[in-house]
Amino acid sequence: MEDKQILLDNISKVHTTNKRTFTVLILKSNFLFNIIKINNNVYFIPFKEDLMLFRKQVSYSITGSRMEALGRSTIEAMLAGNIVIGADTGGTKELIGLEEKRGYLYEQGNYENLALVMEKVINESDVIKKRIQKSAQIYAIKEFDSVKYCKELYQVYLDAVASYQYNTEMSYAKQLTSRYEFLDKKEKNKWINNSNLLQTSKVQLAYYWIMKWLKLKQKGISLSDYLQKENIHSIAIYGMAQIGCLVFDELENTTVKIEYVMDRNDQNAMKIIKMINPEGELPKVDAIIVTVLSQEKQLIDWLKGKCSYKICGLTEIIKQLEEENYII
Repeated sequence: MEDKQILLDNISKVHTTNKRTFTVLILKSNFLFNIIKINNNVYFIPFKEDLMLFRKQVSYSITGSRMEALGRSTIEAMLAGNIVIGADTGGTKELIGLEEKRGYLYEQGNYENLALVMEKVINESDVIKKRIQKSAQIYAIKEFDSVKYCKELYQVYLDAVASYQYNTEMSYAKQLTSRYEFLDKKEKNKWINNSNLLQTSKVQLAYYWIMKWLKLKQKGISLSDYLQKENIHSIAIYGMAQIGCLVFDELENTTVKIEYVMDRNDQNAMKIIKMINPEGELPKVDAIIVTVLSQEKQLIDWLKGKCSYKICGLTEIIKQLEEENYII
């Protein structure tokens, strides 16, 4: 292989050595005119639009950056058939590889070591030079084809988004689990603090309707059966205590879409679904299901005064489902 010239790219310092004279072409380094002695072996090249044509005129290329990320100049040099000498840092080290697989590495910042590597490369046999040149070209073509690279980069973005969504969903699931645990703990504390709680009308009411709901579920009848028959496809849930969470769970994976939930007492409890303040404007839905059994009638009347949507109490839905004509 006939030695031509050496192309230096991204150079910050140039030192001279008496060991050997090199013909060096330097890009992007006009400031060096004022700090080094220029001789006939050093040429400064002005800005070039098409570096690939220029690279084909040289035998070697030096990437001297202190820290490259993805070194495009290194890849272009490989594609052009240049033997690359690069600093042993960042992406340059990865692109060239160890053990002189696709080029040669020198110790970054050590100009004496760079000079030794340059001398070694030029004195290598043509067989070794051709092997390294071919290996680097094949690697650059295979790994950095523009179409392939864009597809792979696009996939990286897709994977990153999917990972974010998965982690976000897992976080939401943990929040919902924590909410259940909090509510369970809250109810247990009530039992401890008031042994007569079972006798209160509120608990009796919840127990009565939950038992009816459970019997319907044992027969294979669900809340979505009622909603489908009433042509209700989108809903909001009012009240996100334990009963509201149970309604949410039952309808979550059905054809009925839960657009949002409402709860006066806990506006920040859930992020898994849109929660709004019931005092404000209510986004359009086919129906609102009220799950606060002890105030069901009052809340239904209040919501009817706020909007024209169908307002259903949970007890009303359970009653309807108990009728024979709702068994699907």
